[in-house]
Amino acid sequence: MSICFFAFNRACAGFLHFLGFKEKRNRNYLGSCMVSFITYEELSSRDWSFYGTHGARFDLSAPNTPTGTACLLFCSAFMIADQLFMLIWCPEETLFLLHHVATLLYMGSCLYLQAGDLSVALCIFLGEITNPINNFYAITDCLNNEKVGKLLEGLHYIATWSLFLALSLVRLVYSPYVSCSSELLESSSFPLILTCGHEQAVCWVLFKAYMLEAQGSPIPLIFRMLWVSLPVAVVIASYLFVKGLLADIQSGKTTTFAKSKKSGALSASRVAAREPKRLSLRMGEPLKSIELKHPSGSSATVYPFGATVTSYKAPHEVLFVRPDAKFDGSKPISGGIPHCFPQFGPGKIQQHGFARNLVWNVKDVSADEPDMPSVTLELTETEETMAMWPNKFKCTYVVGLDEEKLNCELRVTNTDSKPWDFQAALHTYFAVSNIDKCEVRGAFKGSEHLNRMDKPPSKTKESREAIRFDKEVDSCYEGVSGQVVLFDEVKPEQSVTIRNLAGWEDTVLWNPYGNEGMGYKNFACVESVKAAKPAVLAAGETWISRVSIIPGAAK
Repeated sequence: MSICFFAFNRACAGFLHFLGFKEKRNRNYLGSCMVSFITYEELSSRDWSFYGTHGARFDLSAPNTPTGTACLLFCSAFMIADQLFMLIWCPEETLFLLHHVATLLYMGSCLYLQAGDLSVALCIFLGEITNPINNFYAITDCLNNEKVGKLLEGLHYIATWSLFLALSLVRLVYSPYVSCSSELLESSSFPLILTCGHEQAVCWVLFKAYMLEAQGSPIPLIFRMLWVSLPVAVVIASYLFVKGLLADIQSGKTTTFAKSKKSGALSASRVAAREPKRLSLRMGEPLKSIELKHPSGSSATVYPFGATVTSYKAPHEVLFVRPDAKFDGSKPISGGIPHCFPQFGPGKIQQHGFARNLVWNVKDVSADEPDMPSVTLELTETEETMAMWPNKFKCTYVVGLDEEKLNCELRVTNTDSKPWDFQAALHTYFAVSNIDKCEVRGAFKGSEHLNRMDKPPSKTKESREAIRFDKEVDSCYEGVSGQVVLFDEVKPEQSVTIRNLAGWEDTVLWNPYGNEGMGYKNFACVESVKAAKPAVLAAGETWISRVSIIPGAAK
């Protein structure tokens, strides 16, 4: 019965892991999903044949029971296959892999397996609730997050192996074989068991299921597991590809098939008509930057490429640059304070417009000015911008430092002979100690809340006074401007106040929760935006926006 229970458990786990898998969060779900299905396949093909031969009640003392060497070979093969999947799909989870390696090394003794079902189940139960590596995040989430989903995640291991232990107790009552728990508890290696975790359960049940077939080299078994996993891998890869393709189309990104010269289904003109117009970026030399330094000790770094502020130290770093950011002109700089102009989000032209893709002209630099060092940058229309957005304009951006804050002023002037409208935003990335330990405070309660994570996006009235990031967030709060505070609970002194002084009328919050490649854990985007109601400029008119970024929470 224990083997049936475990097979059912792994099949259900694989199915749920597949449904719950998100590309931006918990990529180990994919490896776990594959291994779960492989485990189930290995178990189900041998389970009933074993019971048909030996009956429903058996023990390690039964005839033809595999040796400890056979157990070690099979378990080693299983663990190696498991680690291969982990290395492919989430190589950054070093602690989890070390946990696997420690388990694999400990299997060399394997003697505790001779103690019987009850003692092994007891070992598994204790190992699961004390394993410091495998359960660290689950336990902290359980203690620090009131959400039901996180609570259940934290209790997952305890619940699963409590059932396993209960089942073993039932077997003890109805089986003539007595477990030797005392031998296990008295062994000198018992403390090591507590650090290993549930892999021992896998070893235990597979050991009894696989029988003598594993007594040879583990290499053929590894290839068999990889072969069995191919259909699962193809299904998952296809699912993720289609999902990503649909997301690209919806967000207005250029799709792979649209770029292909071999795609004869659509003519070039029809493809161009269907896709948002984009600027072509060129790889080049490392980008140049301008350093501003204030006598008080604060400093800022500004790149003319995209007119992007990438650093503001006062004295700690206030801004955040993503680990996947490029500084060679191949893509907009992902981090700091990027510009969104003349469009915010997806639309008729490329995502967030073209201002962040272009090199702005440096009109004036007073980097050593004692009172307020500053830089002035300017962007005007070009043939490329006119091809996608046929309006003449001038953007003037002034970044200045004073003793207490970073000041950013953006002026947009209509230099055309006709009126036009636009959207704009400062897509600011702020550094935080832990995204789970911060909140954004402002006049959110009662405001119109556009939740872009809903499909399709939904509008509701916000009921919260402070917004937390406990999942992926992409929310626009219409009419919320003025003063907004990003409060850091871990290091309150590193909180930041965003003071919108003119022009900016909306606030957008964004975090790709779970996306480790973007470094989601250590930043929150609190964006100053003019988007819900686009600005309209007649010929010769100028729109002015100002924002100050002040280190520390407002008093």
